[in-house]
Amino acid sequence: MKTSKGFTLIELVIVIAILAILAAFALPRFVNLTVQARQATLQAVVGALNSASAITHAACIATVGNGTTAACTDTTANIQLDGALVSLLHEYPDGTASGIGNALQDNFVATGSTGVTSSVNVTYATSAGGMTTFQVDGLSDCEVQYTPPTAIGLAPVIAVPTSANPCS
Repeated sequence: MKTSKGFTLIELVIVIAILAILAAFALPRFVNLTVQARQATLQAVVGALNSASAITHAACIATVGNGTTAACTDTTANIQLDGALVSLLHEYPDGTASGIGNALQDNFVATGSTGVTSSVNVTYATSAGGMTTFQVDGLSDCEVQYTPPTAIGLAPVIAVPTSANPCS
């Protein structure tokens, strides 16, 4: 009696067919990771803006009255955060590179800069009126807007424009 060693052709074909079926179900899940990465980056930008404005506001309130800085309510006030001079407007970072840009510690790239090495690129630009727009991969449906407060006692507006399928 002869003993067999190895697999028959039918067994190999069945294994390859099963792997092909599994790959057909898994591939669409991995293809969609780019959109999910952009959406996660957008949420990270929102969190960074919230944190930077809150930390700057707290530092402003903590230093008022101790003689080390002008009153944070001045429209031309500045505050020192980790070695960066942050321009203020009504106790929060203003919408410029020296305001919210310095409060973020330059973790994002200003529009027109080079040398970005990450696969997801975040750029920002300030428009008239002080609103700063942060875009992920240059997509207009994948952006967040920072608008400094318009009066004392108000917080900045950090808004993510809504779309049916953001960051696609």
